[in-house]
Amino acid sequence: MDAIQINKGGCLRFSGTWPSDGGLHGKSISVVEAHPAALKQTVVTIVDAAAGNFRGFAGPTVSATMGSGRVNWIRLGLSEGGACMDTTPRIWIEVT
Repeated sequence: MDAIQINKGGCLRFSGTWPSDGGLHGKSISVVEAHPAALKQTVVTIVDAAAGNFRGFAGPTVSATMGSGRVNWIRLGLSEGGACMDTTPRIWIEVT
């Protein structure tokens, strides 16, 4: 996923596909690391488990904590209910 771009004060919205054998049935995705930390409040929803599709959303209160430019980031984690978690590299968020 390339950088997510949003306007200052706007809502953060993104979508993606998690490559996973057997889809995302019985799994969950969340923000496991973020800068600023308020981005950990981002809600990630699986919208099509069979295809591995998900989307994320954070409202303007969370978005207001982000700095201008490409200084904000999140890392997503895929949990299968056990102790091990698959994670993404940093996903940059650019605020203009």
